[in-house]
Amino acid sequence: MNESRTYTYKVTSWPTNPDASTALEQYLRVRSAGQYATLGGAGLDFSGADLHGVNLSEAYLAVANLDGTNLNNVDLNRATLSGATMRRTNLSGAYMHKVEADECEATSADLSTANLFRASFVKSDLRYANLQDCQLSSTNFRQADLRNANLQRCRFGPSPARLSESQLFGADITDATGDVRGPIHVTEANILAGAELEEWFAAHGAPNVRVVE
Repeated sequence: MNESRTYTYKVTSWPTNPDASTALEQYLRVRSAGQYATLGGAGLDFSGADLHGVNLSEAYLAVANLDGTNLNNVDLNRATLSGATMRRTNLSGAYMHKVEADECEATSADLSTANLFRASFVKSDLRYANLQDCQLSSTNFRQADLRNANLQRCRFGPSPARLSESQLFGADITDATGDVRGPIHVTEANILAGAELEEWFAAHGAPNVRVVE
């Protein structure tokens, strides 16, 4: 858990789906009583709920519908989001250490200032996502679609972020820093690695990104 913040077990706006609401209520009742529990929400519809600031650490939300959900500043430490839909979801400031979010659909999601240390987004769709000021140390974006994403001032490090075979063209990488692993698709036809990839980062406003083998 992120020790620098205080999380809550109070919900601002509940999911309208009764199964999702019941699962969330049962989880919060146990956790607020000081007992251990995880949210079992696989395949459930949480779309549109406001759960900002809630402790959802280790939640199992594989293939869940989180479209438009407010998850601002939530604790999702070690949560499972594989295959989930998170279109236009607000995850700004979320603590997402070791989150498993492979093959998720997160177009236009707001992940600004989120901590994605050691999170995995393999083969995920992050087109037009906002990743400004994110902590991306050891984050795995292998084969992810980051076209037109906002990666301004993100920090790829201190441990390298894996961007191998990802699609990055159209993304805003201005003032991004740190170490990455390629190769990366920088256009439909071109994939770059090594010194050529470093030159590409520099030419697009990120001279402090280093490509490591």
